[in-house]
Parts: sequence; structure tokens; C-alpha cells
Amino acid sequence: MQAPKQDSLLRFVFLQFLQYYSLRNIVKPEAWNDKWVKISCIPLNVGLAGMVFVSLLPVGLIQLKDAYDHGYAASRSAEFLQKDIVQSILTWRAVPDTIFLIGVVSV
Repeated sequence: MQAPKQDSLLRFVFLQFLQYYSLRNIVKPEAWNDKWVKISCIPLNVGLAGMVFVSLLPVGLIQLKDAYDHGYAASRSAEFLQKDIVQSILTWRAVPDTIFLIGVVSV
């Protein structure tokens, strides 16, 4: 169910960087200022690291333990994603997502 949301986010990010690349090659070098790009890299990297360490790694480790205890099919089932701990971790993922989007918008 979340794949369309992530897919649209990836398209947005791709289009932002395509726009940046195009503008950088169109605008004269003396008129181009890389300051915003350098500043926007910080929230992009912090947001990506936050996504990994706040949600992907913890949920992956919980899923690995569940697969070891109950089998692969149980760890990939919809019931696994409905666990309270997984839901709370995925809810907290909004924080690094927001930081990442700030970086995307500032580009």
C-alpha cells in the first residue's frame, strides 16, 4: 500500500535533481551560486541516515528475529506490520522523512 507514496516521492526527488542539473548547465557560471546546494545536502544526508537508523534498520532487525523464530512467511505477513512496535517505529519515520523533504525543497 505504501509503494505508490514512495514511488511518487522518488519521482519528485528525481525531477528536482533533473531540474537542478539542467539549470546548472543553462545558467552562466558567473551567475550560478552553489551555496543553496551545499546547504541542502546536509538535511538530505541527515534525513536519509535517519530513515535508515530510525526505521529501516530497527524494523529489519525485528523482522529478522521474527523470521528466525516463526519462519520467513510470518515475518513477511501483514500481521507483522500490524505489531505495535513496528507501527510506532514507522510512525516515528515521519521525522527523518520531513528533514529529507526540507532538503529536497531547498534544492
